[in-house]
Amino acid sequence: MDETISLKIIVEKIEVQNPLHAKKLKENIRTLDSNYQHWAKSFLQKTEKFLKKTNVSLDDCITFYLKKVNDSIFEMVNFFQTGKYRYNSFDEVNKRVYSDPDVMRYNMLSLLLSQVLWKQHYIIFDFFKKHISEYVESKSYLEIGGGHGLFINEAAKLFNTSCNFELLDISETSIEIAKSFIDKKNITYYHMDIFEFSSKRLFDFISMGEVLEHVEKPKDLLKKVKSLLKPEGVFFITVPTNAPDIDHIYLFNNSEEIRTLLKESGFKIDYEIEVSTEKISVDDAHKRKICVIYAAFLSF
Repeated sequence: MDETISLKIIVEKIEVQNPLHAKKLKENIRTLDSNYQHWAKSFLQKTEKFLKKTNVSLDDCITFYLKKVNDSIFEMVNFFQTGKYRYNSFDEVNKRVYSDPDVMRYNMLSLLLSQVLWKQHYIIFDFFKKHISEYVESKSYLEIGGGHGLFINEAAKLFNTSCNFELLDISETSIEIAKSFIDKKNITYYHMDIFEFSSKRLFDFISMGEVLEHVEKPKDLLKKVKSLLKPEGVFFITVPTNAPDIDHIYLFNNSEEIRTLLKESGFKIDYEIEVSTEKISVDDAHKRKICVIYAAFLSF
């Protein structure tokens, strides 16, 4: 990889293969502030090191990303036609996605670029960074469904050095990618289903980014999270509405459904944000079945 990765280079390479999508990316990037530009530069420097470490070229990563874009369109067409997600069984998506290293590798590497190219991902991460500094005295941190480990990596920069960090994911491929991406070395990793996880300690802070839609019974998952959290602990969660994907099972039609489920599960909303993935209001997105990302910091 001879060239230094930049937003400009990535968008130019995408434009060669998908001019329409590149146009949308340019429009979205223009709406973001200077803080985004600074963060994107730092994130891409880290991404470049990660790709070199894992022997993946930028071109391969872009190929995965564009496949993800096309797959998302395919799933969205089916969603508009049927009003539901294609899959409703965890066993099915586990076999098709989480247990298949090739599919997970494609999925994780494509999402790596989406983190910096999709405005909703940046806005949600910026929301996390804005409030995470309030919890720096936490002594124990658990990330469920860690993905690349973006959230836990940010927390590890700020939290007390004595804080114990643990990350759990059902995909071994995801864990291996997180190990290469996360800066902090003394993190304990668990390759297992969250419902099989037990701990002698309760956690001060738990994060779970875009996991709730991957299970058949989200209320059971929230109950499990609550059982792992200290009474005074904090839970950060992100959940998409109307977001068909290759491994999404549970459909949330709007943010209010998520709020209701959280409150019924015993959580109190301390901070929250909603971000439409398109250039329309959140209310219009819900009405038109367009994806909105909901995120919140929760307590008991």
